[in-house]
Amino acid sequence: MATGGPPPPDLRPLRVGEILDVGIKVYTRHAKTLFKLVALVVIPVQILGILIILSTIPDALATGNQNPFQFSPDPAAPPEFDGGEFLVYMAGILVVVVLGFVSTAIATASCFKAVTDAYLGGTPQWRSSLRFTMDHFGPLMWVTLLATLGTLGGALLCILPGIWLGIVWSAVTPVLLTEGKRGTKALGRSFELVQSRFWPACGVIVISYLIEMVLNSAITGGVMLIAFTDVGQNVFLSQVLSGAAGAIAAIVATPFRAAVIAVLYFDLRVRKEGFDLQLLAQRIGSPNPDAARPALLPPSVPTPPVYPPSSLPPGAPPPPTYSAPPVNGLAIASLIASIFVCLGSIPGVIMGHLALGKINASQGSVGGRGVAIAGIIIGWIGVVLLALIVLGAIVSS
Repeated sequence: MATGGPPPPDLRPLRVGEILDVGIKVYTRHAKTLFKLVALVVIPVQILGILIILSTIPDALATGNQNPFQFSPDPAAPPEFDGGEFLVYMAGILVVVVLGFVSTAIATASCFKAVTDAYLGGTPQWRSSLRFTMDHFGPLMWVTLLATLGTLGGALLCILPGIWLGIVWSAVTPVLLTEGKRGTKALGRSFELVQSRFWPACGVIVISYLIEMVLNSAITGGVMLIAFTDVGQNVFLSQVLSGAAGAIAAIVATPFRAAVIAVLYFDLRVRKEGFDLQLLAQRIGSPNPDAARPALLPPSVPTPPVYPPSSLPPGAPPPPTYSAPPVNGLAIASLIASIFVCLGSIPGVIMGHLALGKINASQGSVGGRGVAIAGIIIGWIGVVLLALIVLGAIVSS
């Protein structure tokens, strides 16, 4: 193997806050490429889905005063469905759901490839990421279907088994793409990695899910408000608005989820076994695998000097142990407060800016910059929503 470039530094285990921090940094610094990648997958599917719904919707819903979003549709003209039309409509909805499932799997896997390239210090490219995913299309669909059906089955039996399965199988996509394990072997490998660190992994996934939920709600909430107006009477406009909201939400949220899961997967590999970055770069098709090095990894503080064992004088004590920089507490508080949209948005923004100032002034001795930025962004989203709610209440009064 070639040895060009500096040797990759040793990876170290990350704490929950650091995993979120690194994931957010990768997401924000490469947002343009990640957004473009998801848009190329999702937008055509959303357009096709709108066309399918509009071509199959029964006339009883497509015409007249039958806005399904209104609380009181016209009782004098209840919709009357033709049996054949209704079956065609249900078939159209099923096709749209399947298309959404496939596009989400492709977009998530492609984002994972791009995030991995960024994590290794390279520049992610949407073409190579999408091409790499399509080379694994069949196994990707199969393992995603198995994980989805298993999680839904667990949720139907009881909610908690579904949540547990969703967490222990959260790493199936990176396992498939980087280790080549397929089907049930990928599920088993994900279970093996996550189970030993279940609660920290659960914390990472739950927090990232809450952040993703806030982003989705902020984007789709405006469309739902429009749907309650007379615009909702126009089937074409309501479908276009719904499709646009779904596409934007996917473009914003999918890369974030992929980034956090990718960093979590790398951390699990570091903790359980020797993690070879160069081997990872070769498997994932990195342009320069010999120079693989983790990007945006929080440094240890202080940077430890290198003492080869042979250079230590007889009787000398071993080199001191160095720990990772602590994540700023205000950054974590900002993120937690901002997740409680409207109620904690303003405190979240204030604490986020205070945390960011302390982190910048610490010169690397305090971490959590990505967490603070996430708290600020989500907090401002909540502030805008709160202002819209207050404005709506004033106008309606």
